[in-house]
Order: sequence, then C-alpha cells, then structure tokens
Amino acid sequence: MSDLDQLTRDIGTQTDRSTARELANDVRKLLKHESTIVSQRIGWLSAFEGLLFAAFGSLATKDASSLSNLEPLKVICYAGISVAIISLLGLFASAIATNRLLKWWEINRSAAYDGPGVIGWALPAQPWASYLTAWNLLPVIIGTAWIVLLVSLPSQH
Repeated sequence: MSDLDQLTRDIGTQTDRSTARELANDVRKLLKHESTIVSQRIGWLSAFEGLLFAAFGSLATKDASSLSNLEPLKVICYAGISVAIISLLGLFASAIATNRLLKWWEINRSAAYDGPGVIGWALPAQPWASYLTAWNLLPVIIGTAWIVLLVSLPSQH
C-alpha cells in the first residue's frame, strides 16, 4: 500500500469518526432534553400534588365532624388522581422517546465511533424496564394515596 493510499484511508476514517462523534453528541443532547422534561414533570407533579394534599388536610381538619365539606374533599381527591394520571402519561411518553433514541443509536451507530456511550447507564433491554423507574412509580404511589383517601371518606347517607 502506498503512502497516498494510507493517507486517503486515514482521512476517510477520521472524517467518519468526526461525523460519528457529532451524531453521538446530537443523540446525547436529545437524551438530555428528555431528562430535563422528566425533571420538570416531576417538579410540577410534586408542587401541584403538595398543594392538593395541603388543601385536603386543611379542609379535613377544619371541621372533621361535619359532612358539609365532604364534596370539596372528593373534588380534591379526584383532582389529585387526575394530576397523577396525566403526569404518569407524560413520564411514559418521555420513556418511549428515550427508548426510541437509544434504539436508533444502537441501530445507526457508526463502526467508526470510538467514544463513550451516549448515556451513562442504559436500563436493561426488556421493554418494560424503562417504565419501572422511581420517577414513574411516584405518580402511581401518589394516585394510590388519593384513592385511599377518597375511599376512606365517610359516605353521605
């Protein structure tokens, strides 16, 4: 092989590596964006549910013997359940987007790429694994708490 052939091959490989690194950086940016969205959704879930729990506690202890505030308590419970469900759906959407990005990277990763992975620690390859994360379980736990509170309210007979 001549020096010119070797130089041409090295330039091509270097260009491929450079392009592959840029692509990896693009995928990382998209994954970081999804992570930011998850963080924002958890923040909104926590803030809104905290306000609802505070309102529930305030109303429930205001006049515990009276049934006059039962309807507002039920409304608060339904609102809490609704927020938990909506948040869970948003978090699932982020999990789907993250899975798609990782799968796309796995399929389209250039052989010339010699850098680190695009994510620090990917979840196991089972399709259900990304849904059983702490941030996805949080709205389930909060929604369950609201259901327990709703069921424990006295009935108006």
